[in-house]
Amino acid sequence: MAETYGVKPKLFTKEWWPYFWMYYKWITIGIATAVVVIAVTVAQCATREKYDLTVTYAGLGMFSQDSLAELEKVIEEKAEDADGNGEINVFVQQFNFENTSGGFEIDYGLQTKHDIELTDEITNLYLYDKYELDMMLGRDQASLIYMDVNKWLESEIDTDRLVYSGDGVPCAVNLSGSAMLEGVEMDTSDIYVVVKDNSKDTDLAQRSLRGAIAAANEMVK
Repeated sequence: MAETYGVKPKLFTKEWWPYFWMYYKWITIGIATAVVVIAVTVAQCATREKYDLTVTYAGLGMFSQDSLAELEKVIEEKAEDADGNGEINVFVQQFNFENTSGGFEIDYGLQTKHDIELTDEITNLYLYDKYELDMMLGRDQASLIYMDVNKWLESEIDTDRLVYSGDGVPCAVNLSGSAMLEGVEMDTSDIYVVVKDNSKDTDLAQRSLRGAIAAANEMVK
């Protein structure tokens, strides 16, 4: 709760509004932003094209739409027809954080949207920069959100490419030099891959997860 000084004005009086804005401005903005983001996300989920796998980049970087479109095509070669409609469609989205005092509202909204999508059945593959990765793996029980790399990685890699969660589980792999990402002209100098530990046992969720794992294994090469 915000620390206050002096006498608190009576509720909704002329003196109360400046007092409220001084002490509760950022809390109010944060709540309002979260409500808007949740509403927009729900609307998008109801109307968006059906995908078999959604891949999310979150971090301070930004990639061109051409690169993301090319990445979608490459991942579609590895993904499965999760929804069984005879087509394989992959969507790659990016959440570009600012990490500045002036960008607080934007970052708060993007992080809220990111966290909501952690519950989505088909959003199973995440690409982070070190800024976002440290925040996500620093959360309590992060290893319950992301799969242990040892459970999905099929090839041998240098152990110094692994990044551990706060509870000591290797959950991420550094993608520096990734042939897949560099092939679509993405800068790999600060990018890591994690696979969400999707515990939902629906056919859609599990087929989408298998596609995410296949794509992640290709990315680490």
